[in-house]
Order: sequence, then C-alpha cells, then structure tokens
Amino acid sequence: MYHSDSRGGVIFRYAYDPETGSIGKRKVFVSMHAEWGRPDGGATDEEGCYWSCGISGGRITRLNPSGELIGYVEMPVTHPTMPCFGGSNGRTLYVTSLRENLSDAELARTPQAGGVFMLEPGVAGAPAAHYQG
Repeated sequence: MYHSDSRGGVIFRYAYDPETGSIGKRKVFVSMHAEWGRPDGGATDEEGCYWSCGISGGRITRLNPSGELIGYVEMPVTHPTMPCFGGSNGRTLYVTSLRENLSDAELARTPQAGGVFMLEPGVAGAPAAHYQG
C-alpha cells in the first residue's frame, strides 16, 4: 500500500496483510525530485513497479520496488494525474490531467490539459484484488 504526502514530494509505503487487512508501519518509499513533480495518484504494474504522476512535472515516473527511478514518460500536459491500468489485457495505462486553476498562458502551452490519455507502456498492471467483505 502506498500513500503520497500532500505536504511535499514523498511517497510512503506500508506493509499490508491481505489475510487480516492490517496495515504495518509507515516507511518512506521515495522522496520525489522537483523535476519529477509532486506525486499524484499511483498504479502498480505486474513487475511490482510503481507508476506515479508528477503534478507540475509533466510526466509519469516508474519506480522499481526499491523506490529507484527506472523510467518516465513525458506528457503533453503539465499536470498529469491518477494513472490506472486497464483495457482488455490490462496493458493500457490511462492518465487523467488537470485543467482547473491553470493560467491562460499555461493553457495556451498545453491545450490538451483536462484530457484523458492512453499509453501502452509495455507492461500490464498488477492484478486487481476483489473486495471480500
């Protein structure tokens, strides 16, 4: 389980026991660099890597299970948000983006702001767990 701290660019990791539903102690997973943007939303792929949108960074970062940056995708907008794997085979990464509160100048530079994007990152999302209770 991951949690991003809205006060800064930190993503925390928690141990999670699916049998009991208990959550363990909070640990820092990664401290984001300014050029990566502020973390907003995340999705895990089948290789255990974590994809995080970088608000104001204009990109999506891919972090390995140790929290190291192993890749990123530049987006045509400055404020990508909430990545989610989907599609018939789970290999499409959908990404929303912000438009609200952007300046006229920023909207002129990124007219696709507010759009939803589909990417084929070459990896499927982690299988989704179904609610049991």
